[in-house]
Amino acid sequence: MTSPINGGSCTPSTASPEEQQKFFDDVRQTFESLPCFIAKKFNDRVSSAYRLKGFAGAQTKFSDIIRHDLRLVE
Repeated sequence: MTSPINGGSCTPSTASPEEQQKFFDDVRQTFESLPCFIAKKFNDRVSSAYRLKGFAGAQTKFSDIIRHDLRLVE
């Protein structure tokens, strides 16, 4: 069995492009009420996770931001 790189999932993401677009729209909508520089930082973190770990990584990063960081800035 191969081990995932950087803690990523062993199974590839099966989300359709429409599901991915809806996810990123929801991410933007969640952060739009925050000051611009904070919203940009959070969006960049989710986008970076997507580039490095794929869709599942972006979902995990978004969940982490909601649980840990968002409540600190609201």
